[in-house]
Amino acid sequence: MTSDPELNAEVVDGETVKSPEGVIIGKLPRDFRIRKFVEMTRLSYDELDAMAFLEAVNHGNSISVDHARSFIMDEKIPDDYTRPKSTVGVVELSARAASLKAQSLV
Repeated sequence: MTSDPELNAEVVDGETVKSPEGVIIGKLPRDFRIRKFVEMTRLSYDELDAMAFLEAVNHGNSISVDHARSFIMDEKIPDDYTRPKSTVGVVELSARAASLKAQSLV
C-alpha cells in the first residue's frame, strides 16, 4: 500500500511500471498524474507517457531554482526578479509550483 497525496488516498495496487527515469512506480498513481498533465499541457497521453517527470513539468517556460525557492519556500519575491512577458494560468501555475518545489528541495 502506498500513499499518494495527489489522490488524497491510500492506493492499494500491486501493479507497478517503470518510468522513463527508471523509477518503479505504482501504475494507477502514474496514470492519474499523466492524465492530469494531459489536461494541463494539452499534450497527448502518449507524449507525456514517454517523457521524464521533470521534462513534462518543465514543458514551456522555466525559472531559476533560486527564484523558485524564494517564491515557494520563503514566500517572497526575489529582489532581482523581472516580470514575465506573458501571463500564466492557474492550472499551469499549480503544475509548475509542484515541480519547482520538488527541484528546490534537491
